Amino acid sequence: MEDRTNYRNGYRERKEPLSTGLGPVNLSIPKLRSGSFYPSILDQYQRVDRALISIVSEAYFAGVSTRKMNKLFVDLGLNNIDRSFVSRCSAQIDAEVDLWKNRDLDKRYAYIWLDATYTKIRTEKGVRPTAVLIAIGLKEDGHRDVLGLHLGNRESYYNWKDFLQSLKTRGLERSELWISDEHDGLFKAIEECFPGQLRQRCIVHWML
Repeated sequence: MEDRTNYRNGYRERKEPLSTGLGPVNLSIPKLRSGSFYPSILDQYQRVDRALISIVSEAYFAGVSTRKMNKLFVDLGLNNIDRSFVSRCSAQIDAEVDLWKNRDLDKRYAYIWLDATYTKIRTEKGVRPTAVLIAIGLKEDGHRDVLGLHLGNRESYYNWKDFLQSLKTRGLERSELWISDEHDGLFKAIEECFPGQLRQRCIVHWML
């Protein structure tokens, strides 16, 4: 045709199958002699792909097991989920967690509760119990906020000091009252990072 402005010059295989409700579909995308061509339908499925990543992330936060997620994928016809897809999910989660962990804090809180809980975390050396240090702040308007989390092999003075120093680096200057259990290392860390501020033993820990 005289009005033709370009010509097809073979095909290229899409690296990853297109995930659909009927299962994965392998695509061959036309190549042109000049310029490039990208099917508009793939833009739509890129949005579906992002939605699927979001679903996997939410399920991860909710504690859904990998086995149950795999069964769901098979039921949906998505049984070819590969490592690269899982890596994209993990990367999104890691990026969101990093933003949350490094956000700026208010300079002052009315109360800050400090505590630790133990959970099992999978590492290169296997599954090991790990202390998760937690700080929860209360503003004068009554709004509560989890200020941060810190992982350590145990609840020690050095781990508490590193955690409190990170809160200070993010802008925290003062709590009118620090509330915690009667941990000597924690008391020492508070005094060194925020000297002269009031401390109180948590009533719940005192009752226990």
